[in-house]
Amino acid sequence: MKKLNLLLTFFIGLLLFLSCSSDNDNSNDIIIGKWKLIEKYESDIQVSPDECLLFWYDEYKADKSILSNYIDSVDYPDDCFIEAELGWTWKNIGNNKYLIKHVNNNYGVEYIIYKEGANLVMEHPDDITKTVYEPY
Repeated sequence: MKKLNLLLTFFIGLLLFLSCSSDNDNSNDIIIGKWKLIEKYESDIQVSPDECLLFWYDEYKADKSILSNYIDSVDYPDDCFIEAELGWTWKNIGNNKYLIKHVNNNYGVEYIIYKEGANLVMEHPDDITKTVYEPY
């Protein structure tokens, strides 16, 4: 009887462990949050980013969608016109690599994204461009 109880306890424990071990929801993924562009680099030399982009933020959501919106500011340049397009998604493909794509595109673009302190660093696939974002 003791062996049966021990065996039953082991299988119940194993079943609970397997059912709760990983649900792959990436709710703690580093990319999730609102990010504002602060720096841009070309071949490791800091360059000025497009002024208009400094007044926008991107939000990477846990449901894998990406939203962009402008930062309401009296300093927003009059000649800036950026149209935010809906339907962008992200996917963590491992090893700090993220696939960013539009839902109508089967391929997307692969970026290397990692944290430096509180900031998010995005290395572009051209191996030249790097952008840095701060939490917004």
